[in-house]
Amino acid sequence: ALCISSGINAEYGDKQQQDFQRRKYKMIADKVERHGDFKAGFLRSGLFAYCRHPNFVCEILLWWVFALFSVSRCGFNWTFIGAFNLTCLFTGSVDITEQISSSKYALYAEYQEDVSAFIPSIRMLTIKKKQENKDKDK
Repeated sequence: ALCISSGINAEYGDKQQQDFQRRKYKMIADKVERHGDFKAGFLRSGLFAYCRHPNFVCEILLWWVFALFSVSRCGFNWTFIGAFNLTCLFTGSVDITEQISSSKYALYAEYQEDVSAFIPSIRMLTIKKKQENKDKDK
């Protein structure tokens, strides 16, 4: 169940980001007034309201579930090397993407303060409500 859930959520996070970027650039090209996330320039809703890189988290979790499953069947084996390497790859690429986003978007620093890079928390639920109320006021 955890494996399937991780795979689905990784895909869902990627799809949310892709749909958002397509719509944002279409709005820019069409010179349409943007509001909320589109005005900020980056996605802060959906899975991205709970952590800044939900697709990375789910992908990492998926590979660790594979590794643990293989241990239950075969004992300790090479799958841990793959899970570890992918974890390093994803966590390392977060530094790069965070630097790029921070330099491009003025509100990104506030988003970094409010939303964890990887581990969602209960606190995110109250922040999400606060953000929704702010967006309604605009």
